[in-house]
Amino acid sequence: IDQVRAAIDFSTLTRAVPTAYLDWETSKAPTNQRLWLLARGLGIDPPRVFYKRMVNPLVDEIGPLSAELAQHHVGFIVIDSKMFALDSGAGVGFHEPITDFYTALRLFAPAAVLVLSHITNEDARTGTPARPYGGAFAFNGPRVIWEARREWEIEDATAIVFTCKKANYLQRKPDAFGLRFSPTTQHMMSEEAVRTTVRTSIELSTLDLTEVR
Repeated sequence: IDQVRAAIDFSTLTRAVPTAYLDWETSKAPTNQRLWLLARGLGIDPPRVFYKRMVNPLVDEIGPLSAELAQHHVGFIVIDSKMFALDSGAGVGFHEPITDFYTALRLFAPAAVLVLSHITNEDARTGTPARPYGGAFAFNGPRVIWEARREWEIEDATAIVFTCKKANYLQRKPDAFGLRFSPTTQHMMSEEAVRTTVRTSIELSTLDLTEVR
């Protein structure tokens, strides 16, 4: 891994869009903290995000939810995470909760959707090539898939490597890249808090872009 220091050029962004975070896994407080830390690392003010704590499967909420987000002109939606957003599938084919989930996402159009998914414990432990949990339908449903893995050889920071596994509409898969999250003495946290969270969270005050060759 070649570590390449680079600043994100926000002047290249074509337009900003309202963003929604649909959360089945945590709650608003830790999500706000992560957003604040990311914004601090990028040197920007924390953006406003339409946050919604989710409980029921997405297919049960998609009608009123898609209308609500459209009223807020939301252009980008984060699903955290797919397995918790699925219906139970009791009494139906094993693939139906997956296909119903991706069909429901169409109602968010024209907003772009980022779905956070998981891999099996075995794939995570062994580091072997993996696919999203849920079988062939979980892999075939998305148009683009990025795999994120922790780079354990980097011990002084939290480094995440992203590798594109699928890119339906692109001529070629994008190159792999990485993000490195590092705490500094200027971080607005106690020194002890930084030491205990740096290996498991995204506590940061600087952001390094890493190119993987």
